[in-house]
Amino acid sequence: ATATRGGFDVAKVETIDGLDLRYVTLHSPAGETLAQSLAKLRKLAPGGEFTPNYIHLQSGGAEGTAGSARLAPSTPVTGPALGMIDGGVASTASVDRILQQGFASGAPRPDAHATAVASLLAGSGGVKSAAPGAPLLAADIYGADPKGGNALALAKALGWLVKQRATVVVVSLVGPSNPLVARAVKAAQARGIVLVAPVGNDGAAAPPMFPAAYPAVIGVTAVDRRNRALVEAGRGAQ
Repeated sequence: ATATRGGFDVAKVETIDGLDLRYVTLHSPAGETLAQSLAKLRKLAPGGEFTPNYIHLQSGGAEGTAGSARLAPSTPVTGPALGMIDGGVASTASVDRILQQGFASGAPRPDAHATAVASLLAGSGGVKSAAPGAPLLAADIYGADPKGGNALALAKALGWLVKQRATVVVVSLVGPSNPLVARAVKAAQARGIVLVAPVGNDGAAAPPMFPAAYPAVIGVTAVDRRNRALVEAGRGAQ
């Protein structure tokens, strides 16, 4: 109500299914920049939490769509399963059991990065995976959406994975800290999910990358033949 009196429009008021998190989407007054709107909101309602709907980027070398590859067909997945939040998984991942759900326009859509991650997680083809043949829940937050990878989509994907009984969830994405995602991560952890995320590839001087830097998330990177973390890997207290 305070924001409305300040010239903001309420676009939607929703609850993230599976996490019981309520959020409000506001449209800025005409002519205001994002920075101006945030400063205004924080002054109007100092007890609230306000944030842009930040975009998260895929971490690693495989980017873009999976070309002419077909989307891996969804099959029923019951009971505990591995989970991932990324793009859509192509059939080339050779995952035996996969259930895919979209959280962006045009999703699920085959994506090279997501397909590589799925292969490393549960593929039973030529790539040595962590858990060959394990059931996999894949949440596509990119699809064909220019706003793909946003914080709200990530939080909704986490809620879906909680409801689908995921056990370990890999979020191979990096982005800035976001209060909605931070709350979603905490809520998912409280429901028993273990979250794994990359620390980022921007070097030791880079700021912390999220979600890897949220409390209790397992931050990971690659190592060389001598078991040394990559020189471009993120460093820091996180």
